[in-house]
Amino acid sequence: MSNAWGSLALLIGLAFALPASASRAILGIQGLAIGDDEYVAGFDLAYDGWYVLAVCRVLPDWTLTIYSGNPPDTHIVGDANHGASSLPVKALDQLKRLFLVETAPGSAGPAAVPGTVDVGLYGDGGDFRKLVLRPANVALEPAAACPAP
Repeated sequence: MSNAWGSLALLIGLAFALPASASRAILGIQGLAIGDDEYVAGFDLAYDGWYVLAVCRVLPDWTLTIYSGNPPDTHIVGDANHGASSLPVKALDQLKRLFLVETAPGSAGPAAVPGTVDVGLYGDGGDFRKLVLRPANVALEPAAACPAP
């Protein structure tokens, strides 16, 4: 009997001694409500408790800037380098599955306002409106690594 109790005590001790594990996911943007005469020219995302581990896909002719701090927080800015690299409504799927992120134990999911997207109107001379993202616009897929290209 004492051997069984010792094993149980060891298992309980291990359960409380192990740190809570971080979780990994593929991050992207989804479900943007823009018109057929509009396009996406950039985005700005900021999350507390998240690290960007890898860029899974770079959009053609876009610049991505990732700022990471300690405690874990991440600020990601994406900009189309010119009008031709902006994304029309038919190409918005390219905003999915962009980054492999890791969330720190105990961190919250996307904030109430997880970021913004710069939306332009064709023929409007490069003026953009800020489309405020909702948590539903943040695509998070559990994953251990970036998907194969």
